[in-house]
Amino acid sequence: MTYKRELAQDTELYVTNRLRSLGYTVEKQEHNSRCDLIVNGCLRIEVKGSLPNANNGRTRYECLYHNDADCIVWICRNDTRHTFVIPCYSWNTTKNLAVWQFHPDMYQGKWSVFYDSWNIISDLLSDMSFRYVQSKMNI
Repeated sequence: MTYKRELAQDTELYVTNRLRSLGYTVEKQEHNSRCDLIVNGCLRIEVKGSLPNANNGRTRYECLYHNDADCIVWICRNDTRHTFVIPCYSWNTTKNLAVWQFHPDMYQGKWSVFYDSWNIISDLLSDMSFRYVQSKMNI
């Protein structure tokens, strides 16, 4: 098994356990599904994990989004896990998310409002109307 696959499995297990500890039911999906997890039978979540990558003296975390999820839970790992919970309507057509900061908790960019924002899961579950907006953008 490759280190990349181990990171993915560890990240998915961490997110699954965290969601269950918050009281949600979580179903793991097959490897090539449109998302990684289904929460409470309806919310599609893509789980991403990334390690710091040095680029021209700067450090960044990066994830590529390519599935049809309602939300990304992105874990940036250095000495600890840093979580971003990003709803689908926030990234529009962006397929590449990046955090340019070794310590993601100090990051001040576009995705910083989603740092450790697990409450977004309950917000999305309480109002699924965003799916209309998401499907409309894909037309």
